[in-house]
Amino acid sequence: MLYNWNYIHICLRRKVSVMNKHDNTCIRHISPRFLLLDYVTQREVFSYYTRMNFNLVLSLLHDDSAVEDVLQEAFLKLIRNTPMDLKDHCRGAWIKKTTRNTALNFIRKAKKERSYIDIDSMYARDFIISPYDLVEKEVEVRILKENINLYLEELKPQQRNIIQQRWQQEYSYQEIANKMSISEEVTQQRLYRARVNLRKKMKWWLN
Repeated sequence: MLYNWNYIHICLRRKVSVMNKHDNTCIRHISPRFLLLDYVTQREVFSYYTRMNFNLVLSLLHDDSAVEDVLQEAFLKLIRNTPMDLKDHCRGAWIKKTTRNTALNFIRKAKKERSYIDIDSMYARDFIISPYDLVEKEVEVRILKENINLYLEELKPQQRNIIQQRWQQEYSYQEIANKMSISEEVTQQRLYRARVNLRKKMKWWLN
């Protein structure tokens, strides 16, 4: 079979041109104008942004479960703060820089907060009742246990699993890391995020 290579080259150039045009359009929409788009186009733009930056964030965090949170936070910053008059040839670098800084801030914040927050302090087993406590206190702690278990069901399966391993089954960080084939540091990061999410869900009850 003979191929018309001139025709093939023309088709390939057209395809690249269409792809570049689509990419440039998506990049331009990662700005305050994003809010003016219809729902389908918004999903397409966010999907493009995610594909564009997933590997960058993953290379910094080394934890795929945190990538989604960072990408969403960075995207919100971009659609709020990107200057409308930003030149097209600068937009790609602006997006990468904002995303990278968001990931680095996430890492710094997690390290800082882990340094003075006891990750396990939320769970009921840390509420020790002395023999001199009132019956009301025992009831209060029992209700707290029940509520924690209820709100655990609202967490993502991965976060619920790691909390249960640490707080209910009382595995060490190293044991959890071995079971999940991740590092001990990543284990602590995931447990910290799970604890924060649990506290957010229980905020009204704790207050």
